[in-house]
Amino acid sequence: MHTLPLFIDNAQIVVNLSGLSSLTFHTQSYPAEFVATKLPHDILTAVGLVLGRVGSSSLGAQIAFKHVDKSSFVGTPEIFFQVLQAIAKGRRLTDGLRLAEALLKPETLSLAQLLIVPALMRGGVSLAASEKEYLRYLMKQIIERLEGGNRKDSAASAHYNLGNRLRAQRGPHGRAALKHHRLAAKGDPIYLQRHYF
Repeated sequence: MHTLPLFIDNAQIVVNLSGLSSLTFHTQSYPAEFVATKLPHDILTAVGLVLGRVGSSSLGAQIAFKHVDKSSFVGTPEIFFQVLQAIAKGRRLTDGLRLAEALLKPETLSLAQLLIVPALMRGGVSLAASEKEYLRYLMKQIIERLEGGNRKDSAASAHYNLGNRLRAQRGPHGRAALKHHRLAAKGDPIYLQRHYF
């Protein structure tokens, strides 16, 4: 079993897995209140990401997902894209969708949108029925928040994406797909002029 040495000083925190991989984050500007509220989640997120880097993708993703939304890393692009990669590598789509739901706030809504991308890219073929339903729910929640934030162009795009998702699932979703495509065109009339609409 690997050991996870942890080095902490006033300038940085290093999580190192037996020299195979490490993650360093700098703490010079770390607010004092973060020590009690964010530091434990930062460390555990880093542990999860380091484990993922050395091949324990599923375990690493599981640990990272439980902590990243409570960490100071949530808005850090490098860390966030590592989390997206962990979703794909570790086949942790449901964890990614749960994290997206936790980030359905105005300041992190764009991150929530990114977190549903791995599930969308699966094309629904390998998604369980519960994952398909959860994904539809989250897409509707994102639309609601975009419309509530008066972000019409983004809401139109989200309607279009949901319409495509529903159309691909066929069956009873055909009418709902058409409804969302119409709402996309209503929110952004340019959709009607696009060759793929």
